[in-house]
Amino acid sequence: MLKRSVSVLLFLLSLTVGTSVFAAETDNENVEKALRIIDETNAVIDAEIVQAENSAGVLQDAYFADIQSIEGTEAIIALRSELINLEKALIVATEESEIASLSEQVATLTAEVTSLEAVLSEQSSEFAELTLTYNESLNLIIHDVDVLTRELSAEGIAKAAELGVKAECVWKYVNFAHKWAWIDPIQVVGS
Repeated sequence: MLKRSVSVLLFLLSLTVGTSVFAAETDNENVEKALRIIDETNAVIDAEIVQAENSAGVLQDAYFADIQSIEGTEAIIALRSELINLEKALIVATEESEIASLSEQVATLTAEVTSLEAVLSEQSSEFAELTLTYNESLNLIIHDVDVLTRELSAEGIAKAAELGVKAECVWKYVNFAHKWAWIDPIQVVGS
């Protein structure tokens, strides 16, 4: 009887250990699959962001070419280019004094550009129309990539969750011509 009890106990123990090993293998496979899904989704999101950035750059170049013949726009074009460079420097700045200085310069240039655009819009209906069309088109590019990346992120997060991996959106500050927007790739936070 004791021998039979020991045999049954060993049999049950082997089933428990075998099941745990199988579960661990399945968990690892699910985590690996979820990570692949997140990586693939982020690759698609990154490609969409790059495509939108390129479209915004082409749009801005076309806008600058369109307004170039209008008197007074050369200052706006030069200031916009300088402003973009300052904003990019501000994004990577780490020291408080540098951040404060760049922020002040960005604010000053932004006010100057806004003022020049307002004056030119009053003086030239062509400039006003071209600027309005440009801004509407640029806003549409940003909106479309924002909506698309949110959808892709939500799908990737849901698929990862089904496989037992917790992920969330992380915000990435992206430059689209002269505008900036927060776009949301995925980051793993646990399993």
